Amino acid sequence: MDKFKIMESRSKTVVYPAIGEVFYVRKKGVRRVSIVLKPFKGVVVTMPFNIKLDDAERFVLQKTEWIEMAKAKMANLETRKTVFNESTSFRTKKRILTFARHSSENSVVSCRILQNEIRISVPEGVETEHATVQELTVKAIERAWTMEAKELLPLRVFQLASECGFRFGNVAVKKIKSRWGSCSYQNNINLSVYLMQLPDYLIDYVILHELCHTVEKNHGPKFWALLDKHTSAKAKLLAKEMKKYSTRYF
Repeated sequence: MDKFKIMESRSKTVVYPAIGEVFYVRKKGVRRVSIVLKPFKGVVVTMPFNIKLDDAERFVLQKTEWIEMAKAKMANLETRKTVFNESTSFRTKKRILTFARHSSENSVVSCRILQNEIRISVPEGVETEHATVQELTVKAIERAWTMEAKELLPLRVFQLASECGFRFGNVAVKKIKSRWGSCSYQNNINLSVYLMQLPDYLIDYVILHELCHTVEKNHGPKFWALLDKHTSAKAKLLAKEMKKYSTRYF
């Protein structure tokens, strides 16, 4: 079970009229004051232990104009980013995402991957949109995808290879964000766990795409003709549909 505390003991939140909420946190190994803005995390200022809060605040206020501009850009990113809460309808191939509440005396956010459920436990009084809750939710979903991908994808590769007459070396499932899959010159196939967000017929398309590379190593006419043969002449149509999705889901 993964657990995260909502607040750190060596941190402080300050609200400014122009900037809004700023989260200050002291960290080991940090040598200077730095300002970072990330979606749903707001303005986070990291600082070494030997710097006074007043000095860090002066540094932040000097950067007010830059922070305002950065926050405007971040707001645009946040509108495009998935936010998970109690009203979110989200499920993997085998599990549904749920949120549960527990006593606010325990400030820990935790997750459990159950047989049919991804359960996020949140303290009473804490918004599910809180950055810590969102981070843990994403981590839990990725873990569930990984578990399901390792269980389902290799089996599907064997099934499609057998049905279509392909031979391949090994099959591996990895947390790859650069591509959906790949096929080496030794005919070893790598598949991304993020395939699990796709409908089943597009997962099959990606697997068949890589299996075709065991015969045709490039994307020339022979490759597309072979892929058409095994996708009912829908290879280019399915390739176009794949552009609607991204491995960088979060």
